[in-house]
Amino acid sequence: MEDRFNWEQFPEENPKRFKSIKPTSIIIGVFIGIIAIIILSSSFYTVNTDEAGIVKTFGAFSKVTGPGIHAKWFWPIQTVEKVSVEKVNRIEIGFRSVGKDASGNIIYSDVPEEKIMVTKDENIVEVEFIVQYIVRDPVAYLFNVDNPIETIRKTSWSAMRTVIAGNTVDDVLTVGKEAIQNQTKDLIQSVLDRYNCGIRIVAVQLQDVDPPEQVKSAFDEVQKAKEKMDQLVNEGKRYYNQVVLEAEGEAYKIIKEAEAYKIQKINLAKGEVSRFEEVYKQYVKEKNIAKKQIYLDRMRGILAGINKYIVDPSVGLNIFLEKDKTEVIK
Repeated sequence: MEDRFNWEQFPEENPKRFKSIKPTSIIIGVFIGIIAIIILSSSFYTVNTDEAGIVKTFGAFSKVTGPGIHAKWFWPIQTVEKVSVEKVNRIEIGFRSVGKDASGNIIYSDVPEEKIMVTKDENIVEVEFIVQYIVRDPVAYLFNVDNPIETIRKTSWSAMRTVIAGNTVDDVLTVGKEAIQNQTKDLIQSVLDRYNCGIRIVAVQLQDVDPPEQVKSAFDEVQKAKEKMDQLVNEGKRYYNQVVLEAEGEAYKIIKEAEAYKIQKINLAKGEVSRFEEVYKQYVKEKNIAKKQIYLDRMRGILAGINKYIVDPSVGLNIFLEKDKTEVIK
């Protein structure tokens, strides 16, 4: 029993020593420690290679920092907002991506108030498109407009409505899509430049462009009829071009043959004239010889190709001449 713990063996000053540490001192120490941690943790920040760090002092722009580790005044004196200046961002208009299904396919939700538009020929179409952009001036992006993303969305929607209103339904649904995308991109960029948003539009891509579901079947029938008409027109043009080209080729051939015949006759006539002039010169010099030569040439031309009899009464002989054959008749 003597080994039992005895409180009386301890001096009274020991509990008094612990009582000297007041709870308020502990609270103040903890508070100072928390403040020190906050100051240290908020005095340094890291900017990635594809980002720009925008430093704000009491909410006002102070400076822009590049990639790396940087120091600043602790919160709330200075804060940093990081903006990606290389990432291509996208805004969906007329629809929204709301998640993925069990197979991993993206699930989309329609936004009817954004997708319904009117064409130049007063037809209604449903247009869904994507706008891709990058931030080229992070300071202007953060400070010149209150909500940059919503500004881009509304500007893009308004620009697309304007462009669609300047095109026919056939252009919107078929051959004019590329031109519509380019026109919309340029119009969006011009408006955002006036706002000085610090945005560069990379591309505008039409996703789905369809007539309203209520008239889609009738519209498809009209499109099929137009395609059939275009097919028949093209076939007619091909036949027309074939016949015309053949006729033009035949006419060209006849013209060239006539020109060749004309040149041939002209050259022949010139040759005859030249020969006549030579004969005439000889005739002037020696009329008898020339007459005899003309006579012989003419007779040679007349007698060529026919059977001939030569009668010589002085010797009593008759000579029969035929091609490849000579016969003397007494």
